[in-house]
Amino acid sequence: MPSMKDQKHKFIPNSLRRCRKVRGLSQKRVAQLMELKSTSMISRWEAGRCFPNTENLFDLAAVYRSTSEALYHDYVQERRHKIATREEMSGAHAMHEER
Repeated sequence: MPSMKDQKHKFIPNSLRRCRKVRGLSQKRVAQLMELKSTSMISRWEAGRCFPNTENLFDLAAVYRSTSEALYHDYVQERRHKIATREEMSGAHAMHEER
């Protein structure tokens, strides 16, 4: 399993740029609405280099009139698949142990 350090170098799939464009907003305007000092974090989030913190994630969802899950749909699906796989594996392992 990759460490958090490894995860930082992997692209985090998201729909942030698309959602911003659909709303007709510039990165500068989003930063203003979120009371950020610059657009650098917006750029980093859109590029998938890092995640916004929880408060910023919910603010992005509000600005884009979306849900936080929709902003990271592909990433959420990837995580769900991994969890389901682990559940299946641990379920099969638990059944084997009961015998």
